[in-house]
Amino acid sequence: MSISNPRVFAFFVFLKRVFLNIINIGTFLFWLGLLVSIAPTLELETTRIIVFFSTVMIGYLVLGFFKIVLAKQLSKTLTPPVIYSLRMFVCFLLIVFGIYFIYQGVYVPDPDVLLPSIKQWN
Repeated sequence: MSISNPRVFAFFVFLKRVFLNIINIGTFLFWLGLLVSIAPTLELETTRIIVFFSTVMIGYLVLGFFKIVLAKQLSKTLTPPVIYSLRMFVCFLLIVFGIYFIYQGVYVPDPDVLLPSIKQWN
């Protein structure tokens, strides 16, 4: 497929990167975990969950766009040691958030607050 217009080509590259970013399973699971941990605090109201989920998805797409823009600018300064350090930092953050989500799941601050929401599901 040859595209002669540079703007059209840039748009297709942008779309390809956005969709590749969306299907990244690790990122998807992170946001899903965030949604699952936040949903009970929204009292399981459909409108609140939809607003939260929409905000997260819009933020996700905006972040993806900025990552694409910054990737072109940072490609000269990102050497293999810097990339390795960034990967280790991201791994650390994922571990910290994972521990936090596990802690939230195991040690509910006040189970009586969540019981009415859980009973609504039945």
